[in-house]
Amino acid sequence: MSAWHVWTTAPMAVAPALETLFEEMFALDACPPTISSFEVVEDHIWRIEAYFDTKPDLTELVAALDAWRDETGHQAEDIQCEALEDRDWVSESQKLLSPVTAGKLFVHGSHDRENRRAFGINLQIEAGQAFGTGQHATTMGCLLMLDRLARRIDRPQAMLDLGCGSGVLAMAMGRLWRKGVLASDIDPIAMVTTRENAVINDFPWRHNHRAGYGLAALTAPGMRHRAITSAGPFDLVTANILAAPLVEMAADIAKGVAPGGRLILAGLLARQERRVANAYRARGFLCEGRLQIGDWPTLLMRKAPAQGKDSAKIA
Repeated sequence: MSAWHVWTTAPMAVAPALETLFEEMFALDACPPTISSFEVVEDHIWRIEAYFDTKPDLTELVAALDAWRDETGHQAEDIQCEALEDRDWVSESQKLLSPVTAGKLFVHGSHDRENRRAFGINLQIEAGQAFGTGQHATTMGCLLMLDRLARRIDRPQAMLDLGCGSGVLAMAMGRLWRKGVLASDIDPIAMVTTRENAVINDFPWRHNHRAGYGLAALTAPGMRHRAITSAGPFDLVTANILAAPLVEMAADIAKGVAPGGRLILAGLLARQERRVANAYRARGFLCEGRLQIGDWPTLLMRKAPAQGKDSAKIA
């Protein structure tokens, strides 16, 4: 046996919060598990699960789940754990996921390739260790917001996907505007996954995102990498991360957005929205659009434009 599977089940309404609980409990691990959630049975019951390379100590997770149930009154099954045979269980589990449609965008795995649409934008994103196959509410929210934005604004001059994960948002941006995109992530595995997905989608790989349509990517913590600061300021930035780093990096992210530029924020829960939004309002941003899927809001912020430029509100 070479892997361990840990899971619980809960109603769809609370599955995102439980997935966040899993992520927070293992965020500081040297080798954090792969975490995902998906609908498994009727009546909107979801499974929240994690895969480990070695047998995990679940003492803290069990205690955290008990405390969460006591505090919220929400229902969730007890934590289950089992050893698995030597197979790629991440890929196996994600094959159960359905393709995602977000306006013009259609995101799918190889098992749904025959369902690609003749019109619109098809992106094949394979299961991997980097976040972002499209099914999670935060990624879905960003895809929908990008699709809406592409119908309202001209082609941005410079675009950045901060915390790119699988590269799905960066490639969606590139395809929607037929423009070069810079993608970055703190996790080197994300760079490997992004490059693999770029190859699968015949997406040109660039050393410089300004060289034309395609994708340039680098491993970097936040906005302070020289390649990012020299490439900015950006007219469009997506940041699908978590609430705490969005607040901590607000000053750096704000500095990297051009006057009149847009910023899509995701990865936050509804109860965290005010704190995140206020961090950007204090730095000259106004909320231009919002949508929410489950407990996960996606915010479209716009930096105060240069004098004489007006705003196009996104409903």
